[in-house]
Amino acid sequence: MAMKDRKRRKEAQARAENYAPRPVTSVLMYGVVGVCLAGVAWLAFGRFYDLEFFVHPLWMGFVFLIVFAGSIALRLLRSRRHASAHRREYDKGKHR
Repeated sequence: MAMKDRKRRKEAQARAENYAPRPVTSVLMYGVVGVCLAGVAWLAFGRFYDLEFFVHPLWMGFVFLIVFAGSIALRLLRSRRHASAHRREYDKGKHR
């Protein structure tokens, strides 16, 4: 019985990965990558419009803090979606 359940879990995991992949990096990595991408976008925007953003370090810190938190929220959302998809696929396997 345990072998059958393990096989069903593995199959459900594979089916769920197709449409709701599990995040493979840590929460911290999501935050760091989000801040790096925001920094590049910040610099590109500033260069394009010839603006000087470094004269407002508090605003930069505030924006990067929001981006960091948003990136973490994105990872948590993706984790929830994967868990929900896995449960759905596992429950479908019961009826087969």
